[in-house]
Amino acid sequence: MRLLAEMNKDVEAKRAAEEEEIQRGLGKELSFEDYLKKDKDFNKAMADRKERPQPTYTPANGYGSGLK
Repeated sequence: MRLLAEMNKDVEAKRAAEEEEIQRGLGKELSFEDYLKKDKDFNKAMADRKERPQPTYTPANGYGSGLK
């Protein structure tokens, strides 16, 4: 049990280093998630999406705007 704990103590750091090497090997400096975090248009679209009312479903009415 101690050996396993010792081997896994810095698994997150090892995984991050592996991901970085994979990205560099593919000629990419950013992961897709990091790219999206920096993309202003994407972030604006996601903020706009959160602000608008979400459609609701009721068996009697089907899909609607939820604004009755």
